[in-house]
Amino acid sequence: MLYDDMQILETAENINEAVAGYDARDEARICRFTKPDGTCFKGKNCKLEHILLPKDGFTTDKEMVFKEAMYSLILPKVGDIVTILITAYIDSCNFFANLVRTPISSKGYVGDQELEELMRLINTPSTVRTYRSMKILPGVGEIVLVCPPTLKKWFRAIVRSSSVTNPHNGDSEIEVFSVDFGDTFVVHLSAIRKIEPHLLRLPFQVLFRMTVCSGVRSKEAGEAPLPQTVLKTNDQFV
Repeated sequence: MLYDDMQILETAENINEAVAGYDARDEARICRFTKPDGTCFKGKNCKLEHILLPKDGFTTDKEMVFKEAMYSLILPKVGDIVTILITAYIDSCNFFANLVRTPISSKGYVGDQELEELMRLINTPSTVRTYRSMKILPGVGEIVLVCPPTLKKWFRAIVRSSSVTNPHNGDSEIEVFSVDFGDTFVVHLSAIRKIEPHLLRLPFQVLFRMTVCSGVRSKEAGEAPLPQTVLKTNDQFV
C-alpha cells in the first residue's frame, strides 16, 4: 500500500491531486477579494464568482450528474399486440428488447424511429466533438455516454461499478449497462463521457422480457400449459 501511495505522489501534478486525488478549481473560480456581502472592490468589472471559501478547506466545486431520463417509458396496455426488437439475449427465457412503435428499417433490421434518430444524433461527429471527458471516476448509478472499443459507437449507459486497477497510471475498470439495449460492458475511463441533458429527453428504451418456462414439458409428456410472459421496464439497472 505504501508503494502505491508513493507512485501516486510521483505522478500527481500538484499537491491537491497528491493529497485528495482531485485538483479543486475554487481558487480559479472564486475571487479572493470577496467580502462577506458577496462583492469585491472591482464591482461589476469582476467576472469571478463571489462566495466565501469554506473554512474547512473542502472544495465548493459542483458537477451536474444524472441518474435517470427526463421521462419514463410508457408501457403498452394488457392485451395490446406490440412489435419488439430483441437487443440482448440472456437465455431462452430471458432477454432484453425494444418496443417498436414507429418502425423504421435500418441496416437489416426494423427498429424504433425515435431511438434510431437519437443514436444518429449521439454518434454524429459534430456532436461527439462536444462531449466532455471525465476527470474522476463516475459514481454508481450515474448516467453516462460510453463507446466500447469493440463497438465504436456511443450510447447511453448507467454505471454499475467503477474501480482503479492501477494507481501508478490511473487505469480503471468501469462496468456499465446500456439503458437502451441491455448490454453490459467493462470499459476504461477513456471510453466514458459526460452525458448532456438534451440526450435524456427520450425515455430509456430497454425492456426486460421474462418468460416463465417452468411449466413447459416435452410433447411426450403431454400438452403443457402456455408459458407466462412478463414484459416490464428494468427499473433496477444497478
